Amino acid sequence: MLWRWKWSYPFVLAALFVGSPSEPLDFVRTAQWDQADRRDNGTVRIAFVPDAGCLDVVEGKLQGYEYALLEAWEEAIPQKVEWLFARSALEALAWVEVGRADLAAGNIPEFEREGMRASIPVRRFQWVQWGASDSLRYLQEYPKLSLFLERSDSLPLTIEATTMWRHIPANEAGWVVPDVYLPALKAHSQPSFRAVPLGEGTFCWMGRTKDSLLIESVDAFLASKRARRIQGFYGRDSYHDDWLKPIELSPFDAYFTDSERFDRYTLTALAYVESRFRSDIVSPAGAVGVMQLIPNTASRLGIEPHQLYEPKRNIQAGLKYLRFLDQYWKQRGVPAENRLPFILASYNTGPTPIARAADQAAKKGWDPTFWSGHVDQVAKGPGAHYARKTLRLATFYRGYVEAIRRAEAPDPASNQWLAYLEGS
Repeated sequence: MLWRWKWSYPFVLAALFVGSPSEPLDFVRTAQWDQADRRDNGTVRIAFVPDAGCLDVVEGKLQGYEYALLEAWEEAIPQKVEWLFARSALEALAWVEVGRADLAAGNIPEFEREGMRASIPVRRFQWVQWGASDSLRYLQEYPKLSLFLERSDSLPLTIEATTMWRHIPANEAGWVVPDVYLPALKAHSQPSFRAVPLGEGTFCWMGRTKDSLLIESVDAFLASKRARRIQGFYGRDSYHDDWLKPIELSPFDAYFTDSERFDRYTLTALAYVESRFRSDIVSPAGAVGVMQLIPNTASRLGIEPHQLYEPKRNIQAGLKYLRFLDQYWKQRGVPAENRLPFILASYNTGPTPIARAADQAAKKGWDPTFWSGHVDQVAKGPGAHYARKTLRLATFYRGYVEAIRRAEAPDPASNQWLAYLEGS
C-alpha cells in the first residue's frame, strides 16, 4: 500500500525540518454529537438525496454523477463513511444542522445559511423554466433561492407535492429545473415545450461551518484530477429519465420478496454480487444461475440441476439454502440480530471456513458470535469480502427505494424535521 503515498514523501521530509504547516486532518474533532448519539469516532455521515442523475440503479448497478464523486472521496479518506438517504434537499440539510449527519449532498444548491458552509461547486448549470406557465412549479422541501423569490411578483412560486425532480411529469409546464435534465425532458414532452433561462446555478455539498476540516477535505478532492475525470465521464446526458419508470432494482424484482429472515434488498444484493442477475452463468466451481447454486447442494434442497437455469426456481433454491445457513449459525449460538454477515459469508464459501474463522477468533479472545470487530478480524477470505459487499449494496438499495418513495408523496406530519423545513 505504500506506493499510494509516494507523492507525499517530499512533504514528509520537509516537515521533519520545518515542521508541519497545519494540524493533520482529524474529523473526530469536527463532529459535535451528543454522547447518546455518538457513532464510531472514525465515521463521516453523508445525508444523500438520491435524485435522478445523482444515484440511479440500472439492473442492479449503482451509478450517478454525485454518487461516483462521493464514492471516490470515500476511498480517498481514512475515515469510514455512513450513508443516510434523505427524501429532499432540506431534509438532508436539516440532518446536518442538528448533527444527525456531517455532509449534505445530492442536488444541493449553493445558498447562504447561518452555521452552514458550502463546498466548491460540484456542478454548474442554468436554471430554466420548462414550458410556458403563469407560475413557477417548485419542489417541496427545497431551499427557496433568492433568484426565484425576486421573480415571485411576476412569476409566483407554486410549491408542488414531490421533493425530487425524478417525479415531475415531463408534460407539465412551468417546472423550475436545472438544464441538465433537458435532454430527458425533451424526449418525453410536447414539441411545443421550450426552456426559458432563469439564471445561473450551482450544486455543492454542505456541512457545518465549525467542521472546516471536513469541507477542506471535500474541496481538495473536488479540485483533484480524479474528480475531474469523473466530471468528464458523466456528461450532461447522464441525468436519466428514470422518473418515468417504476422503481426497479433487477429483472427479477417479483421473485425477491421479503421473507421471515431476509428482506428483498439483501436478496437482490446477494444475487447481483453472485451473478449480476445472469441466469445462464456457470462459475468455474460449477455454481449455476442467478443465485449461483452448486447442483449437488440444490439437489439436497429438492431442486433438480436443470431447474437452476430457471430464475424463479434458482432464487427459490437460494432462499432455501439461506434458511439452512440461518439454522446452522443458530445452532452455533449466534443470535438472530448478529447472524446475517455469517450467513452471507457462508453462502459464498460454505459454512466450514467461516466456522473455522469463528473458532480462531474465540482463541484470540474475540466473541465468536459477533461478526464486526470480532470474527471479521480473522475471516479475511472471499466469503468475508462478499458479505461486506452484499451488506453495503443492500444498504444502498434500501435507502434508494425508501427515499424515492418518501419523496413521491411526502407526508409533512411524518417528518420530524418540519420545524426546520418551514423555517427555510
